[in-house]
Amino acid sequence: MGKRNKLWKGIIIGAAIGASISLLDQETRKMLVENGKRVKNKLKDPVHIAKNVNRHVHKCRQSLEQLSEDISFIAGKIKEINEKTPEVIEFVKETFIRRKDDDSQL
Repeated sequence: MGKRNKLWKGIIIGAAIGASISLLDQETRKMLVENGKRVKNKLKDPVHIAKNVNRHVHKCRQSLEQLSEDISFIAGKIKEINEKTPEVIEFVKETFIRRKDDDSQL
């Protein structure tokens, strides 16, 4: 159990050092402050967040319904092909035999 704790401790220390080094860059600090302000402003309006989540859920649901319809359509076409394949094979055999008979008559 001690080795696992050392692993997580090392990961956390490494992440903290990496974050500290990246904050030496002025652009990174500005971006972090701007993102923090955006998050803070969005959290002030939970109704807006709920509407966005509902909109995204609705879009996902529509996409899944369309995907389901497409899969059903494709499955139907595959079933049709499987049903017609023996007929097509028989037709090709008959055509080949007729052609062979016609060629032999010449």
